[in-house]
Amino acid sequence: MTLRHLLPTIFLYTEEQRGNQLVESEVFGIFSDVAGIDKLVVVHDPHNRLTFVYRVDHDSDNLDAVGMTQLDSTAFDGKQSTSINGLTYRLGPPSAALRLLRDKPRWIQDKGSVLGVLLQNAAVRSSRLTLRRIPRPRVTRIPPDAPIVRLPSAPDADT
Repeated sequence: MTLRHLLPTIFLYTEEQRGNQLVESEVFGIFSDVAGIDKLVVVHDPHNRLTFVYRVDHDSDNLDAVGMTQLDSTAFDGKQSTSINGLTYRLGPPSAALRLLRDKPRWIQDKGSVLGVLLQNAAVRSSRLTLRRIPRPRVTRIPPDAPIVRLPSAPDADT
């Protein structure tokens, strides 16, 4: 079994073409600036195989996408760092991300911020973070009847 199947998961409420649903997604870790003030959660989207960097908004239970990364989950060991927009971020482990998320299992993916990040990456074709917030109406509640989409089970090591 690979490390990838051992990562903790959260459920992201998404509004997509496939319909509104709670999607189980792997938590890779955390980006933390040198001062430890700016902390961003890194979560892998299993449907489109993209890894998003999110700012956590506890007041609305939203994760606001601020960028994407192509870093592998194994880089988030607390010892490595990466440079984006001229700033250096330490790559913290999934446990640090879960602490930032206050161990809450369900979050709302802000659709507008994700679309903005996708457009930005298509235009620039390089990793960068957008730190500005755009005030807009948000989804603040997950419908109780939202379908849940789980990650596929890990294949047995013997097969």
